[in-house]
Amino acid sequence: ARRIEDILQLPHFVVSNPQMSSILDSYVSTFESIYESSEITNSERELSFLNTVRTELVKHNPGTRLIAEGYREVRKTYPALQLDTFLHDHFTMRIATRILMDNYIVMRDPQPL
Repeated sequence: ARRIEDILQLPHFVVSNPQMSSILDSYVSTFESIYESSEITNSERELSFLNTVRTELVKHNPGTRLIAEGYREVRKTYPALQLDTFLHDHFTMRIATRILMDNYIVMRDPQPL
């Protein structure tokens, strides 16, 4: 939810860029998928949640490229635009979230003996 809020705080011309808009759509879709997940009360629901996490992780794979392309496009039109704080915070949280998701998946996958 925080990433969504941060993106929505950007100037309209940034958010309306197709790549940046795609990033926003991905975050909203992921938020809805996680929020709508059933409470984990048994192994079947945990497996369902694990599959949701896997799906959402794959969905966000092109995120770094899309942010870079979108930022580059917006800077062509608005060369004085500075998004350093946004980009720093975004990528810091992206890395942290990805580590958590990757570790959750690894911990839940059966390991060979």
